[in-house]
Amino acid sequence: MNRRESHVSPRDPVVGGVLVRLADDPAHRQAALTTLAEHPAITLGEAIGDWWTLAVEAENASEGRDLHSWIATVPGVDWVEVVSVHFEGMAEEAGPSPAVEVMA
Repeated sequence: MNRRESHVSPRDPVVGGVLVRLADDPAHRQAALTTLAEHPAITLGEAIGDWWTLAVEAENASEGRDLHSWIATVPGVDWVEVVSVHFEGMAEEAGPSPAVEVMA
């Protein structure tokens, strides 16, 4: 089990960079893009081969995880990969990046 310790509050706003791999079928692909584009917390980016970039905004880490789970259930989405996460509260903290401990 992973255990993470951080100075980031679970209430801090979150902005994430996400890659989604869409279905090969053009109709399923278009349906997924339409569904994702209609979500107010998601901004569609560019296509990179079979992947689409998304910017995702959430009120807190829990909402961000829920949004990630929702994206994975959208018909036509084959895979979701989080590539970056920025917690708004981190910018307000003094010092270097927050301490993170990962235990396998």
